[in-house]
Amino acid sequence: MNCSSLKTVMFILLVGPLLSTATISGQESDPRLLQRNIRVKKLAQIWQGEVITLTATDGTEVTGRLVDANFSRFVLEKNDGKETEVPISQIAVVTLSPGMAEFSLTIITGLLTGGFAVGFVSLTTDASATLQGVAALVGTLTGIWMGYFTFYQEEVIELE
Repeated sequence: MNCSSLKTVMFILLVGPLLSTATISGQESDPRLLQRNIRVKKLAQIWQGEVITLTATDGTEVTGRLVDANFSRFVLEKNDGKETEVPISQIAVVTLSPGMAEFSLTIITGLLTGGFAVGFVSLTTDASATLQGVAALVGTLTGIWMGYFTFYQEEVIELE
């Protein structure tokens, strides 16, 4: 290792941690606000295009399709096509309503449970077609109920 590369490594080791804790212009210096803003940015990457509800600190709610979110604001598209900007500092809760994927998982859980119920009854007993139908219905309804409480729920993220 030559002298210049050793100096570079020493500089990075000594000054790097100081530079990484310095505030980048435009970002918050409070660690709680920085964590909140990073959480919002990650949510925006995952939920872009989804319908969300923002609950403000005063209790008002704004619902729309998430267009973008950055370190300072949410951008939502309302039903009429207009975009609304909401400052992140005014938001207490972000809620994502369940969509088609969650609905599909709920129905699939019901159908699989109904199928298992029919299979269990037909393999373990000499059941009539009526009893197998009842097992299928009860199994399907139980599976939909389980799927509803497992998959078809709102995702609520508190930002405060």
